[in-house]
Amino acid sequence: MRLQSLLPVAFAPVPYTAVELATTPYTAIQLQFHAEAPYAPDGDSIRMKAVNPRLWPSRVKRSPRDGTVQSRMEGIDAHELHFYGYSQHWKWAADERDHLFKLLQIQKDNLPPDGVPGWALTRGPDLYGRCVSFLFPDGVPLQDGGKYMVGDASFLDLIGQSANVQMLSAGMAYPMIYEYLPDPMLQLLQRTAEQARTEEKGFWPEDKTLEGARFFTTDDAEEILFLPKLFRRLIRFFDTRPKDSEKKGLQGFWEFLDLDPDQLHLASGPAKVLRSLHDPNILEIDEVHHRLRLLQPPENLIFHEREEPNPRLPSH
Repeated sequence: MRLQSLLPVAFAPVPYTAVELATTPYTAIQLQFHAEAPYAPDGDSIRMKAVNPRLWPSRVKRSPRDGTVQSRMEGIDAHELHFYGYSQHWKWAADERDHLFKLLQIQKDNLPPDGVPGWALTRGPDLYGRCVSFLFPDGVPLQDGGKYMVGDASFLDLIGQSANVQMLSAGMAYPMIYEYLPDPMLQLLQRTAEQARTEEKGFWPEDKTLEGARFFTTDDAEEILFLPKLFRRLIRFFDTRPKDSEKKGLQGFWEFLDLDPDQLHLASGPAKVLRSLHDPNILEIDEVHHRLRLLQPPENLIFHEREEPNPRLPSH
């Protein structure tokens, strides 16, 4: 599918100042996970339907057909199973989805039409109306509509039990850490991701993100295990390039990234010095040999939420 005609739907973001971060609680929502057709979950997103829909934060986008909401699992990024007609290393992407199912007690071969019970902890949606959440199977000690603060006793232990952190721990997802997260949660995600990577859990022994790999076409992007955020950028880049373009492979990729830069800072660098993903100290782009290599471990990248979607490109 060509991408030029696909435009994101804009939803106002939830702004978090330093004061709001310290005082805004997470809301627990009892729900059902929906993985049955026509839905197409992957390793970091699944449809959800609240037992009490009034508990959804404002600006969460609900389906007019059945009231379900698309989740965006906080802190993680899995290989893409369905990205505008493309998939990223199908075997691992499917294994990651199946591992998420296992953590949420979803039986792949027995998907009830009324969903599988579970829980979400959330503070609100992203720009596209997806509910940014920590997800849990049924049986966790939460109260529907309950408010939970980061500083509460045992809260961090609870987050450690979430499917999000367990996916990181198993090497079944990459870290995707945003700067609005409170420091204790940010550090938990970093430690978990670093341990999985250094212990070569899950996909890490096959991952090429830090080693580097050659990308010349969308086929390469689909076959190589690489940071999913860069996979999505590569697919957009290759798929929107005019067929009669004289540029080949990664020629022009830096300029493409500069059109819609991802903003971030390095966890180990100077305090919150704002950079872009294509900063030469972060991403090495060799347009001669068509090689791409991330120069920082993924857990060292602390992304800043976009203030508005770019109308020229689809979401993610």
